[in-house]
Amino acid sequence: MRKLKTKAAAVFLTGVMVAATLTGCGSSSKEAEGKVVTICKQSAITDMDPQVTGMTNNMEMVSATVEGLYKMSANGTAVPGMAASTEVSEDGLTWTFTIRDDAKWTNGDPVTAYDFEYGFKRSCNPELDNGDNNNDLMITLGVVNASEIYNGEKDYTELGVEATDEHTFVIHLTHSVPYFTDFLTYSRFSPMNQKFCEEKGAEFAQGSENCIANGPYYIDEWELEANTWALKKNPNYYDAANVKVDTIEFQVIEDTQQAALAFENGDVDFTCISGEQVELWTGKEEFHQAEYGVISFIFPNMANEYLGNDNIRKALSYSIDRETLCNTVLKDGSIPANYMTAKGLSFNEAGVDFRDYTGTEYQKYDPEKALEYWNEGLKELGVDSVELTYTTSDAETASAIAVFLQNRWETNLPGLTINIRSVPSKQRYEELFSGDYEMTSVGWESNYPDPLNHLELFKIGGACNLNGYDSEEYTDIITRATSGDLSGNFDERWNELSRAEKILLEDDCAIYPTYQNGVSYLLNTKVTGLAHHIWGAEFTYADLDVAK
Repeated sequence: MRKLKTKAAAVFLTGVMVAATLTGCGSSSKEAEGKVVTICKQSAITDMDPQVTGMTNNMEMVSATVEGLYKMSANGTAVPGMAASTEVSEDGLTWTFTIRDDAKWTNGDPVTAYDFEYGFKRSCNPELDNGDNNNDLMITLGVVNASEIYNGEKDYTELGVEATDEHTFVIHLTHSVPYFTDFLTYSRFSPMNQKFCEEKGAEFAQGSENCIANGPYYIDEWELEANTWALKKNPNYYDAANVKVDTIEFQVIEDTQQAALAFENGDVDFTCISGEQVELWTGKEEFHQAEYGVISFIFPNMANEYLGNDNIRKALSYSIDRETLCNTVLKDGSIPANYMTAKGLSFNEAGVDFRDYTGTEYQKYDPEKALEYWNEGLKELGVDSVELTYTTSDAETASAIAVFLQNRWETNLPGLTINIRSVPSKQRYEELFSGDYEMTSVGWESNYPDPLNHLELFKIGGACNLNGYDSEEYTDIITRATSGDLSGNFDERWNELSRAEKILLEDDCAIYPTYQNGVSYLLNTKVTGLAHHIWGAEFTYADLDVAK
């Protein structure tokens, strides 16, 4: 398996959404002019490079400041952004975009088709951190030569995109892609001002003075991993007249209880809360819940002598009481996930959800079946006991999940000992990619509305194939659904992707999905237009408004 540099920028390690400590809430609101909204986040920004970043918080800031050919509307659909018009060839393989003539960067330069050519190709530069993973994304998008670039057969500058003049940008595809315009909302497919980017060099996107914007806002008062920053209305934005809020102030508050107190005191207008606080706010006008397209799952490392056994893996997964986990530990709107493709993510032309289309769930809690698998696995291994370590982050919720899992595993599987190892999220992230773990939890967010968003991760060489899973049958289905014979046949494609999910979860039990993330948050009743999305940037701010 070809090892990627960092593979999975969009990996969302469970419990990673904690960062720095509170340094003061709403301290600059009085100084800001015009309409101001103050938002609390549980983690700082770590990167603002559109072609690199993939972490949830970063992506929200990028989507607010850098606009691509298409953008996410408030109702969750892809609508034209920098593209004034779009033409598609009869075979669906050539897409021609006319770039708006009233679009500008914050340095005053016009946004041109050359910015898109540079941004797309830059995304595939192997010298760019996370470049390998971006090549893989270009393959999924169907761009000509992306596969050859990924395999080292061609230079990244040969990617099948071109600016034929300042206003005309053309993308050449190897196959038609059903989710094409949705995918274009993802930050990796953003334009980039080459002059600004190259002048900044290694400092690019490291602090607000090193960022450039063409979207509704620009970032201000930000230093790398700082506890506070702001989004300011971009006067150069073509639709600036409809951007109602002048300043969005952000404040990192690590502890959700402290964040809720800040909201209650009127210091912030928005904050997420934990499951422990949901009961206190349920029924109040400020309280909101929504499903999110993040699937949290457990990685069993197949290199481990015990976890390499199919029956041991199945015993562990069938011992997870997902419903009780969601109802008694998380309590934040998360729902049990006996699947890998998120509910509410993918729909066919008739409006049927992929989850309903498959009509199947896997690895449902079944202690009796788990015990049968367990005893068979012990027999095959010639042992009567097993000791495993479950590594988790040191965040409060992640630790509570770990204790719950430990209890269920040790209760349902006699002879099993589970050691909990809590480490900082950064360390766990590094250990995940180095393979230095036995079991650990991971989450993957939805970046485009297609079953491949989650299923392609586990093909051989996939962005999140980090536990030694090497199914050629599974990989073949994913490849055919991405760029092969299935790409043009919707029903057959979904049937085969359903079969792939079954192979991954039921036949091979390569991972253990646990829950689909929910979000519970508090929002000032004077604030409107905050849009929550199941895929892409979780929150978008272009339609934000506040009553004075």
